[in-house]
Amino acid sequence: MKKILSTFLIYTSLVFALVANASTAKAPDQVVRQTFDTVVGEIQANRDLYQNDSKALYAMLEEALVPSLNISFMMDLILGKELATKTPAAKRDMLVSEFKTLLLRTYASGILYATGDEKVVYEPLKLGSDAYRADVMVKLVTAEGGEFPIKLQMTTRESRWNKNDTGKWRAYNLEVAGQNIARLYRATFARTLKEQGVDGLIASLRSRNSA
Repeated sequence: MKKILSTFLIYTSLVFALVANASTAKAPDQVVRQTFDTVVGEIQANRDLYQNDSKALYAMLEEALVPSLNISFMMDLILGKELATKTPAAKRDMLVSEFKTLLLRTYASGILYATGDEKVVYEPLKLGSDAYRADVMVKLVTAEGGEFPIKLQMTTRESRWNKNDTGKWRAYNLEVAGQNIARLYRATFARTLKEQGVDGLIASLRSRNSA
C-alpha cells in the first residue's frame, strides 16, 4: 500500500506540472503538450539545486505552476456550495493560501522524480468556440511501461459559482487512475469542517504547513 501511495503521489505531481502557464491563447491540450517538456526540462537542468534547496523548488513552482492552477475553484469543490458561498472573503483568501502551500509541499518532491523518459499520450479534444470548461484526457506512460490514465479538468471561469471569465485556462481538478483529487481532499477535510468549521480547517492547514 505504501508503494502504491508513493507512486500515486509521484505521478499526480507530474500531472500538476503538465498545466503550467495555461492561457486562452492556446487550446488546453496544446498548453499541456508544450509545458510538460518545459517543466520536466527545468527539473532535469536543476535537479541537484532543487533536491538540496526546497525553497528554490517552491519558488520555481510558485512562478511556473501556481498561476495555472485555479485553487479557488478547487476549494469550492472541497467546501461545497453552502460553505463556499457563505465564507467571508478574508477567511476564504486565508484558506486558499494555506491550501496552496499544502499542495506545493505535498507534490513538489514528487515532481523531482520526472526523468524526461515519460511519455504522454493525448486524446483528441473537442472544444467549442464558447467553451469555458474542458477535460483534457491523457495517458502518462512511465519509463518502465506503467500507464496512468489522467483527466485534467480546466476552466476559464473565476470560481465554481462565479461566472466571471478570467480569460485564462487553469486546472481546477484532476483524476489520476480514477482517483479524484478534489474528492479526496474533501473527504480528508470533512471531519474538521464539520466539527470546527472553516476557522478550524485554516488552523489545521497552517499547523501542517509549519511542521
